Amino acid sequence: MEITCSSCAAKYNVPDEKIPKDKAFRITCPQCKEKITVEPPGQGAAAAASEAPAPATRDLEGLPENGQHQPAAEAPLYDTATSEYFEEGVKTALLCESDEKRADFLTGILKELDYIVTCPSSHEDALLRLKFNKYDLIVVDEEFAGATPGNNAVLSHLQKLPMAARRYIYLVLLGQKLNTSDNMMAFVKSVNMVVNHKDLENFKNILKRNQTEHETFYKVFMDVLRELGKR
Repeated sequence: MEITCSSCAAKYNVPDEKIPKDKAFRITCPQCKEKITVEPPGQGAAAAASEAPAPATRDLEGLPENGQHQPAAEAPLYDTATSEYFEEGVKTALLCESDEKRADFLTGILKELDYIVTCPSSHEDALLRLKFNKYDLIVVDEEFAGATPGNNAVLSHLQKLPMAARRYIYLVLLGQKLNTSDNMMAFVKSVNMVVNHKDLENFKNILKRNQTEHETFYKVFMDVLRELGKR
């Protein structure tokens, strides 16, 4: 479904599987931050209009999964807070960093590199966002939200992704005992790049260099996937 924000005219393509059936739902426009209310498919045109939150409605995180829907007339609006819709071609990043100073610094760097940055507050928040959204770059601190290097729910989830999904994510792991840009350590951790906290001041250059090497290495493979219509 194509959704148009009536406030800034930005257009977004939303996968049909993420759209609640028989329910109106509400999202936040990533560009102007206005609310967009979308009517359910099959009940007239899929209209999108920016509006302030109505006091008679309530916002729920995520999308319904159990298939149990109230009648349309009684259905509440769903604020898809965990479903982020981005214009085609924009670069997206998920930053899982609990240290406020590091998070602010890294957010600034990623924005300089033209990423739209999302910063989840917990493992549950991050996992829910990963369920509904696709990110080009994911940066995870080993100690995010009280985790330890050996027990990090977000990292574990990403390490177990099927290759068909994992190959499109550039995954960066941050930690106190990691050797920056150590390819063998990155391989063992099932990530694309590792960075020690002490080297974060050079994060921008380290990321750009490693991403360039990664893209060069996989260019032919990705070109073949595009030709086969698999990307």
